[in-house]
Amino acid sequence: MAKMDDYSLLRAFRKLEMFSNLDSEEARILLALGEARSYTPPAKLWSAGEHSNFFIVVLNGHLRAIKPDGQIFFELGPGEVMGVGDVFTGGQRALDIEVAETSHVLFFYHQKLRALIENNPLIYIKVLEAVVRLLRAELKERTGI
Repeated sequence: MAKMDDYSLLRAFRKLEMFSNLDSEEARILLALGEARSYTPPAKLWSAGEHSNFFIVVLNGHLRAIKPDGQIFFELGPGEVMGVGDVFTGGQRALDIEVAETSHVLFFYHQKLRALIENNPLIYIKVLEAVVRLLRAELKERTGI
């Protein structure tokens, strides 16, 4: 699959629920920190046990989260995020992430996000708010509370 052009990338990024609290200029600034990559099966984005210094956002396509026993735990599709908790806590990956179908994925590295504290602290705060909303929604989905 060809690399996404800047306009398509921005359009896809603006549709992501996680970053819906950003205005257009803030979205452009944050997007400039991300690295867009394209993958085809059977590529692997990471393996369980690896150090986490980035999180990903699926723009299109599908990825699979694989448990250590080789079983598919769940699939990730457009707009879904993976690794966001570990990137802020310095944890290790718990699952393998493999490409199920050709996908465009955005990578956000911890070091680049930290630079927002000095240059654009409001955007950093909004990213943290988005992370909290995401984690709260996941907790509610898993516990029903």
